Amino acid sequence: MNSQENEQLKQGSIFGRIEKDSDIDVDNQLTQRRAKRTRKQLEKGEMKKHQQEPCGDPNFQQCQFLVMKKNRLCRQRALKGFDYCGEHLMTSDQKDADHARVPCPFDLSHSCYKHLLSAHLKKCNAREKALPPYLVKNINGEDVPPSEQKVSVHSVSDEELVAMILRIEAIYKDHVSAAVPYEGHCHPLVEEELARFKNCATVEKHLRQQGHLVQLLCKNNLVDEDQLFVEFGAGRGQLATWIMRALGDDRIRRSAFVLVDRGSQRYKADNRFVEEWGPFIHRVRADIRHLCLERLEPFAQHSGKVVGFCKHLCGVAIDLALRCVTGTVGQNRLPKGMANRLVILEAVICLCSRGAKVCCVSVCTCTHKR
Repeated sequence: MNSQENEQLKQGSIFGRIEKDSDIDVDNQLTQRRAKRTRKQLEKGEMKKHQQEPCGDPNFQQCQFLVMKKNRLCRQRALKGFDYCGEHLMTSDQKDADHARVPCPFDLSHSCYKHLLSAHLKKCNAREKALPPYLVKNINGEDVPPSEQKVSVHSVSDEELVAMILRIEAIYKDHVSAAVPYEGHCHPLVEEELARFKNCATVEKHLRQQGHLVQLLCKNNLVDEDQLFVEFGAGRGQLATWIMRALGDDRIRRSAFVLVDRGSQRYKADNRFVEEWGPFIHRVRADIRHLCLERLEPFAQHSGKVVGFCKHLCGVAIDLALRCVTGTVGQNRLPKGMANRLVILEAVICLCSRGAKVCCVSVCTCTHKR
């Protein structure tokens, strides 16, 4: 192909793009014209008959409320003797005592008949439902509002601001910027699984993290029978399932696992063990802020230690989980009767101060807080 043919191809592609852009502009103009024509027809009432035809009912009268976002009329049936449906009648000038509607006090996005309001409040899905016993409002939240007054950056002098920036940079350089290597070894069970996924970087990364955490629990003699294992921010529950495997069938039947997560998860890893260990696995859908461990049914059934663990539990959830493990109803303090039942890995906390890549409630691989 010579240079002249190349030049023709380039010009052709440019003209093709210009032609395509012009087609898009024409389509936009047609859409705007069509919308303008529709708006005029709606104002004149010429589309009323056209809007009634799809229903197939000659007595059907469509609600005349104009949905501005969709540029069309509401498709609900208008109330008899009125131009609007029950939902839009309360926004119009037309009033009817028999069909008066009011916004729902629980959720203003929907309404109900005024004379049926009391019945609606009892069955509305937006109503505040009764909490289960193990959920106590804000039990792990802040007890006392902070006494420190927040200071704006604009109210600080330049010298103080520069000194603060230098201090932050120095702390970051000393404790955060350096790469943190893994310490210890993976659990043997996870090592076998790693051999299967050695070519998959994402799976290998998560398996190594889980393997180190399980090994760390075993090293501190926390994988034992007659204990309550609580995974905070469980998600699919993969870390808990590895601890189950490390624990073994006999010891699992004398223990309990509580998997706490605020949301609903699909493809749960613990579903594979429901037939074998189902009675010993408990899923709790709750915010850690409101969770009271001592009110859980498994807590009363096991007199052993309570071992809390997590993986990638970030932000304020770390503090909430610490309070959840050590708290009780009323006051967020360690009760005397629970002192011998609670375990927070002191070894892990010490490792955090030395820069190990573990942190949070008992164990975690989150690098946001070291």
